[in-house]
Amino acid sequence: MGLPLYLAMTSADFAKDCPYPAYMACHFSPGGTGLSNLPREFPKATLLLVDDSAPFSGHDSKKILRQLEECLNLSPVGILLDLQRPGNDEVQALCKLLTTQLSCPVIVSELYAKGLSCPVLLPPVPLLTKLSDYLAPWKGREIWLEAAPACQVVTVTEEGSTAEDAMIDALPAPWFREEALFCRYHWTLENSAARFTIQRTKEDLQNLLAAAERMGVKGAVGLYQELKEPVK
Repeated sequence: MGLPLYLAMTSADFAKDCPYPAYMACHFSPGGTGLSNLPREFPKATLLLVDDSAPFSGHDSKKILRQLEECLNLSPVGILLDLQRPGNDEVQALCKLLTTQLSCPVIVSELYAKGLSCPVLLPPVPLLTKLSDYLAPWKGREIWLEAAPACQVVTVTEEGSTAEDAMIDALPAPWFREEALFCRYHWTLENSAARFTIQRTKEDLQNLLAAAERMGVKGAVGLYQELKEPVK
């Protein structure tokens, strides 16, 4: 069957054929106490994303609960709390409220999932980290992964090493595949430095997700505009 990869998209993109759609851009209202940009409709079995692009400040948790309860009439497959601003006690309390009161699955980002029994969403697996090591701290929990291609340029000198994120581009020959890390790389020597370009392309991501499924990961979430087509 394969690991389900939900592609986060706006309502305008739902005309595209996607077996695992996710509705994005629902967030804490900048000018109110609830959520903004709630969907009016979407295909059944859509994953509903709630993010904190606008910070949680003076918002009403019970109102947010009521709003999301109304969204259950659309039959979402679940709700993902994609929260990226750590350390907010009110947000932690909101996560506890939603995960215990909503009747659909609620997935919470790792920043707020500790201490809860809900499924947890982990950020993309770092390029230089083994998948099994990355998942190990969450053993026993239902795990979801963010899925994204990635590229880093690592420069190694006598003084140490530095790493910078980079855009994915075709690697020049010769390049090599690192099966254990689900990535590929190319290296050159430049002025007493070794430079490694390390990539995880969509093809490598496909292999990583297949391995993640074998390790018990339940689902993945990526951006439609980045992945375009589901990784099969």
